[in-house]
Amino acid sequence: MTGSSRESTPTDDVSCGVTEEREQLERQDAAAQQQQMAILQQLIESGEKDRIKALLRERLQEWGWQDQVKEFCKEVMRIKGTESVTLDELVAQVLSKARAAVPDSVKVEALKEVRAFLETGND
Repeated sequence: MTGSSRESTPTDDVSCGVTEEREQLERQDAAAQQQQMAILQQLIESGEKDRIKALLRERLQEWGWQDQVKEFCKEVMRIKGTESVTLDELVAQVLSKARAAVPDSVKVEALKEVRAFLETGND
């Protein structure tokens, strides 16, 4: 037996399986991203994206979401100081809170609108 050949170990087998699984997930992610981009393009071309955006803006206003986000921003500025906080820092601090503050009913309504669009054949 030469120094470069060796028997496969259980660790090698697990590593190989993990690598294969990771590659499969990456392929699935790429396919999902392509599908999302195609749907987005259809929404844009049909004008449906603008209609859904306007609907979401209206629903978020009804729920007072914009006021909540303003308060999140004010809180960050109070803590960091208005002179030392940059726009990028403000966005980084507020973005996850803002997304989490979107009511589930609004998210569901948006998904229903997209699904309805896709089911109608994108006319």
